Amino acid sequence: HANGPFTGQVSAQSLRQVGCQFCIIGHSERRTILNETSEMIAQKAQHLLECNIEPIICVGEPREVYENGNTFSFIEEQLNPVVKMLKILEPTPLSFDDRGANHPPISFSIAYEPYWAIGTDITPETSYVKSVVEMIRSIIKKQLNEHYNMQILYGGSVSSETISQLSTLDLDGFLVGGASLDFQKFKNIVSLG
Repeated sequence: HANGPFTGQVSAQSLRQVGCQFCIIGHSERRTILNETSEMIAQKAQHLLECNIEPIICVGEPREVYENGNTFSFIEEQLNPVVKMLKILEPTPLSFDDRGANHPPISFSIAYEPYWAIGTDITPETSYVKSVVEMIRSIIKKQLNEHYNMQILYGGSVSSETISQLSTLDLDGFLVGGASLDFQKFKNIVSLG
């Protein structure tokens, strides 16, 4: 919600007022424990974009989806409401505001985090991550015009042991979870990545 009596929640407007430039939404814990739907994630992304905060939208699959070979359709279902919302907000290259200023491109990140890899010290094969990242890029490119800046990140047991292998992929960065809480571990990831 843009505002209102939602105790325990923080509005995008409040985040903007304290200087936030980025916000992670759609993390697996929010989706599974708090039952946030992909439609709710899309609504949150819209509120963030309207407040000039770049959303980092997490997508990923649970182990059973991965084992059954349904990752692509599962992630596409997570992305569809977000893409639908982005199409509505999407400026054309020639769109102007009330003052005649050209609209800047929409900026957002998609973080691929397989649920089964988060905090488990299990990292998927690089070929698997590559295929999922390519699928995400394809969905966005096929459905939106090119007036956007999209970053694709990977998260899920990113560590100093896995960063060298993951750095070979065509990614824009990493969403480091637990390892970011330990300065030395995080420093090692940064220096090796």
